[in-house]
Order: sequence, then C-alpha cells, then structure tokens
Amino acid sequence: MDIYEGDSVVVKATVQDSDLGICIGGWQGTVTEVSADKKFICIEWDWLTLKGMPDSVITKCEEEGWGWSEMHIETQEVELAEPRDQSKKDLAEVKRQIEEKHAWDYLGEEGIKIKEVLANVNLEDIRATHEAWKSHLRNVLLLPFEAEISDFQEGTDLQVGNKVIVLGFARVDDFTGVNMQLDYRGQPYIFPLCNLESVDRNSSNYEHLRTYLTWFDCS
Repeated sequence: MDIYEGDSVVVKATVQDSDLGICIGGWQGTVTEVSADKKFICIEWDWLTLKGMPDSVITKCEEEGWGWSEMHIETQEVELAEPRDQSKKDLAEVKRQIEEKHAWDYLGEEGIKIKEVLANVNLEDIRATHEAWKSHLRNVLLLPFEAEISDFQEGTDLQVGNKVIVLGFARVDDFTGVNMQLDYRGQPYIFPLCNLESVDRNSSNYEHLRTYLTWFDCS
C-alpha cells in the first residue's frame, strides 16, 4: 500500500503506543510527511481525534516535551481512510482549547497549582489573570512578612538585596502584575510582587511567591 502526503489515514485497531502506554487504534488524521524509504509517516491528527484524546495523554506529552497534535508512526500501522469533516477552523479551535487547558502541565506539581488559581479564567484576558492571582494570594499570604528585592524596578530607589516589609496589596498592573505595599526604613513604597522574594525560605509565603513568579516568568 502506497501512502502519500495529503492522504487521510486511520491507525489500525490493535496498534499500541509504547511511550503513551495506550492503544491508539482508530486515531485518524492527514499524512504530512513520508520518509524516503516510505517506512514511516507523520500524521497530523484531525480535530475529532484531538477532541477525544484523554487528558492524561496530553499531560504526559506536555511533561515530556512531546508534540500531541501529530505523531510519527510506521506506515504498516495505518490504512487509508475517508477524510472526516475537518475544517481548519474546527482544528484550530480544538487545539486552542487543549493548549489553554494544559498550558502549565509541563511544570509538574507547580503547574497543577497554577491551573487551580487560573481555573475558569480567560487566559487571554491579562487583567483577569492578574486579578485571579491577587484574589488567590490574598487568601494564602501571611502578612506582614519580610522580603528581599530580587530585581530592580524603574521609578523607585529600591535596590536588589534590600530587605523590606510587605504590608498589604496594592493595584494590579497589566505589565507588572500584582503590586504590594512595602515599608523600607520607614518609607512607603508600591512595588511589584514579581520582584520580591520571601526572606524565610521555610515559610509558606516563600512557596506561594515562587509559584506566582514561575507563572509570571512563563506568561
């Protein structure tokens, strides 16, 4: 059986994927590449296949750095099939939904915490994501606490390494995220939380700030 780029194929019913540890029989898509010896092909999965993929598969792919929208497979493990309804719009929308749902899976446990904070938040709404973090951190941070300036912020005279007291929450900014009310040597400041680090590394505040900073740096 000769298979060419652009052909619609379906994986044979008994095929197992050893990396994913599951049967992928019935998965269907379009051939985007054929090896020179024709022994291997690359399949871009159609939106129906992507929509039916278990969350555990997507998560594993994200954690391992594997692509989940396509797969290289032996030619003998597939057969030609009639193309299913697959508009580019449908495919793009399903991919967007998956990317949003699994955006932080590659971070492992920290990614799980981030997803919990941003559950039901439109990730494309920058202000909404910052407000979600502010709401979450209000509930978990123990105030006041001592922190260290970890990065310079233009517009203030605070320097990296300065020890400050974090007193409370201030405004949310689209660029600097959650800002905090600080005291440094008796002087009040408004300063981005993303540029602060809890002095007590054994405190819950340190862990919560680290998770926030991980999200901020990756977003």
